[in-house]
Amino acid sequence: MKIDILEINNLLDKEIEFAKQVNPQMAMGMAQIKKIINKLNAEKETGNEKQEFELGDTAYMIDEDYKCFESTVFRITLNRKGIYDYDTYDADFGARDIGEWVFKSEQEREMYLRTMFSH
Repeated sequence: MKIDILEINNLLDKEIEFAKQVNPQMAMGMAQIKKIINKLNAEKETGNEKQEFELGDTAYMIDEDYKCFESTVFRITLNRKGIYDYDTYDADFGARDIGEWVFKSEQEREMYLRTMFSH
C-alpha cells in the first residue's frame, strides 16, 4: 500500500485546526507528528539510507536468469543524493537493490527465491 504524503498532510492540517479549538495541547502533538512524518519522507526521497554492507562483506546476488552468485564488497561510496553505492568484483549495486537482487545473507536470498517461485 502506497501512502500519499500530500493526502496525509491535508488530513493532519484539518485535524490540527479542529484540535486547536478543542484541545490545544493535542494540536501541538499532532503538529509534531506531522513534522516527523515530513522529515522521514524527505529523508526517504533524498536517500539518507544507512550503510548495509562493510568492506569485505559478501553480497549474495541473483542474476537476470535467477542464478545465484556471491561477491565481495571492495568499495563503498556515498553519492550526491545520500545513497550508498557498492562495488564488488562481479557486479555493482546501490542501496535500493538490496532485497531486490542483492541480499545480506544466503538465507535471505533463499527465502526471496522461494517466495518468488511459490506462486
